[in-house]
Amino acid sequence: MLTKIRNILNEFNADFMLIFTADFHLSEYINEYFKLKEILSGFCGSAGTLLISKNEAFLFTDGRYFLQAENELKQDFKLIKSPDYISYIKDNFNNKTALLDLRTISYTNYLKLSEVAKIVDFTINYNDFHSRTLPNDKVFYQNPKFVDNINKIKRLQNELSEKNIDYCVISSLSDIAYLTNLRGKDVEYNPVFLSYLIVSKTKAYFYIDENKLSEIIKDEDLIYKDYFDFYDDLKTLKGNIICDFSNTNAKIISQIKANIINEILPSTMQKACKSANEIKHLKYAHLLDGIALCKFNHWLENTDLSSVDECKIDEVLTNYRADNEYFISNSFDTIAGFNENGAIIHYKAKKNNAKFLNENGLLLLDSGAQYECGTTDITRVFKINKASKEQIRDYTLVLKSNIAISKILYPENIKMPLLDSIARKELWQYGLDYLHGTGHGVGYFLNVHEGPQVLSLNANASEHTRVKRGMLTSIEPGLYHANKYGIRLENLAISEFAMSSEYGDFLRFDIVTLYPFELSLIDLNMLNTDEIKWLNDYHLRVFNTLNPYLDDYLKNFLAYKCREIPILNSTNF
Repeated sequence: MLTKIRNILNEFNADFMLIFTADFHLSEYINEYFKLKEILSGFCGSAGTLLISKNEAFLFTDGRYFLQAENELKQDFKLIKSPDYISYIKDNFNNKTALLDLRTISYTNYLKLSEVAKIVDFTINYNDFHSRTLPNDKVFYQNPKFVDNINKIKRLQNELSEKNIDYCVISSLSDIAYLTNLRGKDVEYNPVFLSYLIVSKTKAYFYIDENKLSEIIKDEDLIYKDYFDFYDDLKTLKGNIICDFSNTNAKIISQIKANIINEILPSTMQKACKSANEIKHLKYAHLLDGIALCKFNHWLENTDLSSVDECKIDEVLTNYRADNEYFISNSFDTIAGFNENGAIIHYKAKKNNAKFLNENGLLLLDSGAQYECGTTDITRVFKINKASKEQIRDYTLVLKSNIAISKILYPENIKMPLLDSIARKELWQYGLDYLHGTGHGVGYFLNVHEGPQVLSLNANASEHTRVKRGMLTSIEPGLYHANKYGIRLENLAISEFAMSSEYGDFLRFDIVTLYPFELSLIDLNMLNTDEIKWLNDYHLRVFNTLNPYLDDYLKNFLAYKCREIPILNSTNF
């Protein structure tokens, strides 16, 4: 494979080629058709960039994937422990010629790259490397009982008229799914479909493979066109065109000859701020999730685990989730990591190397589901047999980190990355930290990772990241010891109104995830009164919400898991 890439470099007299983890829509998770990076390097993580020169080959990725990359990379590739490939090019390939597919890089990153390297627009024929074809599964409408009774296309058009915008060019798959109320199966775990949308003040052009449409999928507000007509039609646009450079590929921008306005798309903000109706339904999705977790945890504690491996954990939990009519799929690859595998932040167990739960330790379980009424994402850590004092201390520190940010009030419209350090403070006092953000946005029966909000000190605190009411965000601090164990505790929360003062409106996090933390892993002497009170209140809400839906034996099980912690420091747990 590398020989083939280098032959292409020689053919174009280029110095290096860049290959991104991306499709033509800059999706985080991609269809098999676009997985050239994985085919070439062996690394299957959802974030990473390949740089292949005539003599060397590199993978650039972030701290979530360091251990995974070390395990998966083919020997011809070197790991660069940073996602910043542009700085590396500036230091090592300045003013050299780069080959890349402009359909797989954002225009924002293209501009940065073009400052340091000569660019040749070279479209890779993906089928040169494997025989897959573009997906053509049928799209379907979201269940109408969970959809707001508004015309989202018309709402977008009204906003374009107010801003004197002639066209909005949309390539983000989640935005298109949101606006059309359609869902699909083109990307595993994310219910989206390959398409483009161009919306004017009065019309909406929907670019999609007609084989994906059934007779019932015909909306009078949409003008249907072939998926591959999109780029040619861009050349005909006139007037003021709104595009989000950070989420639009460079090929799209290169085709537009009209006046382009670089702004976050109105549909992105509309999608991020859940309506009261959507919040009601997504809370029901988390109720379903809590019931499934309760059944799973009861199974976990009443099963001989000596012959149970990490793959079985995934299978059992998925089956419990699937046991209701609104379940569609998992929302991402389940991360079930026992002991040292829990330290691999985006670990995925495989049958040939899955670890058995036949010793003392910790099971990190990060999982979620796509329900017709919402998307879930939860991480809990379970004690298997016995835990060490060090593991209990670390679990308690991560819990304190989660509580610290969960209970704060914060100004409305604050840039969300600025809140990240509040969670890390508890770990920093011990000289500890974690190499990922504290949180990400989550969609409504859409992508489990959704912008524009992001709770990460690694993110640029831009205007796009300001917190708005109705945003659904994860809170997931962690702590990882390579080759030993990992701990991450994650809830999802809605930003909701808390109070007003002379300094403006303040928001708080309304936790929607419904499952208790593991009391047997908490050192109560490390918790203060406010933290114990927060934990008791949360556990009481979990129990009261789930209790009516459980059988008697599960009610008793959950009551014990949610038992009240005495305010006086106690070590009875």
